[in-house]
Amino acid sequence: MGRGKAYREKGKLEEAKRDLNRAEELNKEDPIVQTNVGLVYSQAGDFEKAKTHFLKAYEKASEEAMNCDNLGLAYYHTGDLESALKYFNKAIERDPHSALSHFHRGLVYLDNRDFKTAEACMDEAIRLEPDDEMYCHTKGQVYERQNDPALYDKAIEQFLKAIAINDMHIPSYFHLGKIYHLKHQLTDALMCFNKVIGLECNKEEVFKFLMDRHS
Repeated sequence: MGRGKAYREKGKLEEAKRDLNRAEELNKEDPIVQTNVGLVYSQAGDFEKAKTHFLKAYEKASEEAMNCDNLGLAYYHTGDLESALKYFNKAIERDPHSALSHFHRGLVYLDNRDFKTAEACMDEAIRLEPDDEMYCHTKGQVYERQNDPALYDKAIEQFLKAIAINDMHIPSYFHLGKIYHLKHQLTDALMCFNKVIGLECNKEEVFKFLMDRHS
């Protein structure tokens, strides 16, 4: 199984699937094996298959917060937000100090447009792990998605915090540029979009956003 994990960490997913599926054949009852097989399928974007393996891991070791969180994330990515929330809550019950589980829980509330609860979840994730740019970025999106000009500055503050943690964080530059554009701070918006394009990511999204705004 060790070689399969190494392949997964290097992004060699086909080799990882081969080795980890072989490990599963030898020991189907091991929740660690099931977790690692599930992680490979998650990384490959096949969350239905990942869910099958995470469920097996959960059935064998439901007391482990990680197993609850992995299963919740599989449900989240397959569109079952109710089940996702159920397992994220279980993960937090088992490990209240897991910033990742609070973050994942917040994603469900954000998708359900329960912005107040989503913000509280992001605040807890940030409190537990203040140096994770994704938590600040997503808190910025909590404000951005409300489409309220009164919240634009709060969104900007969070996107800037994310960039201060990781100045290569493309999503934060992109969303920061969108907010600056909405505030008619065009020089600032252009700087952000140039950063995105310069790093050769999300070019199509930038161009589509600008075309939509001016069509």
